[in-house]
Amino acid sequence: MIFIVLQDEHLSQVLSNILQVKERGATSIVLTTLSDISTVIDLAKIDFLIQLDPQQSIIAALSAIPPLQLICYYTALARGVNPDQQIFDCIDFNSMDV
Repeated sequence: MIFIVLQDEHLSQVLSNILQVKERGATSIVLTTLSDISTVIDLAKIDFLIQLDPQQSIIAALSAIPPLQLICYYTALARGVNPDQQIFDCIDFNSMDV
């Protein structure tokens, strides 16, 4: 699971979600704008940590978009999916019931 951890009103809920996912054995990928995330969660609970520039801005989550796009792109390549193919090229509209 990918989590975006920001210093906002949702911080405690996101940290709780990370712990629940780890208890179930999933891999956790955390993108954060916190300057020191180890003060709010044990780093052993995070498999991959991507540290973004620390900021308090209301649009801090926008800084997570480029890394998320790269994660999606390379995940698609690893699965053998062509990320450059248009989604409508994959759908056969003639076989759909209307």
